[in-house]
Amino acid sequence: MEEDLQEGGTDRREQRDKVVSLGLAVVLAALLVAAGWLWWSQRDDGSPAGALSSARTAVTTFFDMDHETIEEDLDAMAALSTGEFAKAYGAEREKLAEQVTTKELVITSTIVEQGTAVEYLHEDHAQVLVAVDATTEDSGGAAETAHYRMRVVLDRTDDTWLVSGLEQVG
Repeated sequence: MEEDLQEGGTDRREQRDKVVSLGLAVVLAALLVAAGWLWWSQRDDGSPAGALSSARTAVTTFFDMDHETIEEDLDAMAALSTGEFAKAYGAEREKLAEQVTTKELVITSTIVEQGTAVEYLHEDHAQVLVAVDATTEDSGGAAETAHYRMRVVLDRTDDTWLVSGLEQVG
């Protein structure tokens, strides 16, 4: 009879150990899934801040040009571009360089305070509105400032937001 009690106790202990082990495995799997989801959802470039930052950089890069550094300025914008926009920008590149160089222009831009807003944000596509003031100075020193409201269309490529469209909206 004593052997039956010991055998019954051992069976219960083994059964309890199996249940505890299974429970711990389920908890561990749930923690791994939660950690993976948090990592995936917190990627920087998928955030509104990443799209806003990329749009600001694109607009200032697009507007800022100096006749003395025009090739580098145009290269910088080309590096931020993708798709049809990159092709169109490349096609107009020489004409733009000639105009800036011939008139000896220096164009500087400033993003207006509180001048950016996410219009649309998806995992790999965003539209950002940017208000920018662009000051153009010619070789005679005359300066003129124009105010622009731009829509920057961004596509995420290899975890980087690139410009796929740029248009004036108002």
